[in-house]
Amino acid sequence: MFRPLNLLIIFFGCFVGSMLVHGASISAGDLPYLTSLAALSTVFTAAFGNITNDIADRKIDSVNRADRPIPSGQISVPVAVVIALSCFCCALIIAWSLSVYHVEVVAVAGLILLAYNWVFKKAGIIGTIVVSGLVAMTIGFGAMTGASSGGRAAPLDVIVQGNVLVTMSFAFVLMLARELIKDVQDVEGDLKGDVRSVPITIGTKKTLRITRGIVAVTIIAAPMPYLHLEFSGLYLLLMIPVLALLVRVMAMLGDPEPDLFLVSRHLKLSMCLGMLALACAAIWPV
Repeated sequence: MFRPLNLLIIFFGCFVGSMLVHGASISAGDLPYLTSLAALSTVFTAAFGNITNDIADRKIDSVNRADRPIPSGQISVPVAVVIALSCFCCALIIAWSLSVYHVEVVAVAGLILLAYNWVFKKAGIIGTIVVSGLVAMTIGFGAMTGASSGGRAAPLDVIVQGNVLVTMSFAFVLMLARELIKDVQDVEGDLKGDVRSVPITIGTKKTLRITRGIVAVTIIAAPMPYLHLEFSGLYLLLMIPVLALLVRVMAMLGDPEPDLFLVSRHLKLSMCLGMLALACAAIWPV
């Protein structure tokens, strides 16, 4: 239910956000400790979302992912509810140790996750946009940490800094592409659960073409931070493997029967490597 790999990406994204704001000073003073707390809070929030998603999707998962704990009968729904609430309480307590801003973000994220799992997921592209936005927000959550004097969390306006917005946008776009791929993979179960996902609404072929278009736009836009936002040459160098992965994704999506599992993995890896490139450019602006 926890999906540890996804939680690790969330943890990493929070650190990337802090690195974008603080650069080389990320290792100074209380920042590593504060950022670790923020990352743990996001992990517990994401775990809450994952578990409540499994609870809401138990009928769908009986078709798409019958080996998961709830549909397989390994864990009952009441036990899952207790675990989910415990995770959310931990997220709020840790956020409280940082700032009232962090508490507000966690509380709103929790409500959005519940709304996504029971409402937005059945609303086509809206649900896909919501979950992609939540993943991107983990970067902003990390950016808030320790950005003001005295080691206290900065106001929410720190998120509007150029490099933070660029990184959040990058994560959002690739997460959107990955969610569309997952929707294509889950069509059979989603039909059983009355989910009006994008591929169910417009067809899988059109969805894959849209996904390919999103990846193409990302490839074209990748050099823009270097050309127009004064990002370092290091960013451009580190983006080479990211672009190679995205070009590979473009090629796979052009196949008559693409390996969607591999496409999803490539998108996830390219998102992580791209965030790392942006964070490294912030630390070493050469």
